[in-house]
Parts: sequence; C-alpha cells; structure tokens
Amino acid sequence: MMHHSEVWIVLLGQVGLAALNACYWGPCTATMVELVPNRLRCTVLSVGYNAGVGILGGLTPMVAVYAIKRTQDDFSPAFFMMAAAAVSSVVIMGLRESYRMALPGSPEPTALEMATGSD
Repeated sequence: MMHHSEVWIVLLGQVGLAALNACYWGPCTATMVELVPNRLRCTVLSVGYNAGVGILGGLTPMVAVYAIKRTQDDFSPAFFMMAAAAVSSVVIMGLRESYRMALPGSPEPTALEMATGSD
C-alpha cells in the first residue's frame, strides 16, 4: 500500500498500521506491569525495556537499509518484522492469564475483600 500512486490508499495503509500498533501497545504496558513485582517494577521496566528498545530500535534502521541494499527489495524489512512477530507470538502464548491474580509483590487481599470480590 505504501508504494501505491493513490494518496488515499497510502493513508489507509498508515491508518491500518496505527490501528495494529494500538492493538500491541495497549496491552503491552499492562503485561509488563503484571510480570514484575512492584518493589522492582520501576527499575526493571526502565532499565530492561529501555535497553532493549535502545539496542534494537537503534540498530533497526541500519539493518533495514542493509537488507534493502543487499536484496534490492524494498519489502525486505517486512521479513524482519514478521520474524519478530513470530517470536513475540511464541512468548505471548507462553504467558499465563493473570487477571484474577494479585500483582507480584502486592499486599494480600483481606478476608472482606475476598468475600465481596473487590480488588
């Protein structure tokens, strides 16, 4: 869609990409919070997440340009995205559902909270 001559089709591709991006980033932050105990959460998420984004995000443009020049195909970075999506899917499938469980490191619910079902 990005190589189409009609502007509205290019715009439609951008809107679709933004919608898919929102589907990822919405649950991503909640999942990261649920995976880390609250006493370590700020440190783990800031260092771990930002180091990963810095390394992978910093190298991505260089790898994309190299792949395009090497293969002579403008769509070659899409294959890297597909591989990353496949790896992410495997990791996500391995996560357990935790919406009824207390967050790691949070205080235990009282008997009244357990009886009324409030969190």
